[in-house]
Amino acid sequence: MLVTLPPDGSFFGLVNKPAEVAMERTVKIFKKGRRQAVRLPADFEFDTDSVYIRRDEYGNVVLSVKNHREYHRDIFLNLLKLTDVPESFLSKEERNQGFADRDPFEGM
Repeated sequence: MLVTLPPDGSFFGLVNKPAEVAMERTVKIFKKGRRQAVRLPADFEFDTDSVYIRRDEYGNVVLSVKNHREYHRDIFLNLLKLTDVPESFLSKEERNQGFADRDPFEGM
């Protein structure tokens, strides 16, 4: 498997599945002009035709099967499923408040 990195990519991290432990390896970077490529070891192989690439807050280049927004959305939705909200939290009337017909900028 051959992965192309942007010209300024110096380091990358891979986690194929969230449940797996992140492994770390040193691999060779191939340069051709302003492009870089990395040959991934078999145990880092992706089971898809394309991946998302982004820089994290530390400057590392991260490749992932899921878009990081989708990943965080899925975490939020899973946490929401695990959250126990009592039926008495909001009454049916409080949950169905309808729409307001007013100008939000009125009085500014």
